[in-house]
Amino acid sequence: MLSFKGAGFEALERTPLRFVDLQVGYYGSDFMIDDRLAGKEPKRHLFVGLGLNLGELLFGRSRSRLGKAGYTVLDYFQVPYTSIRYDTTGHLGT
Repeated sequence: MLSFKGAGFEALERTPLRFVDLQVGYYGSDFMIDDRLAGKEPKRHLFVGLGLNLGELLFGRSRSRLGKAGYTVLDYFQVPYTSIRYDTTGHLGT
């Protein structure tokens, strides 16, 4: 997944859009052995979505060690159900 964080753009620094990420990526389905035995072809799906930048929301202005650590963890971990995505199958979801 490639994520463009609103907080990384100078024009959005002082707007609520700094808490939003634009996400682009792909995921796979039907790659399990059971799927292959059932005759399903493995598939790759592209998606685009919007996510909530929890690191910026919770720790964006923090100067403490704990705040910086929390921001770093959330920089690499997407908390479930904090984004919405639309994929090439027409599915809209998290």
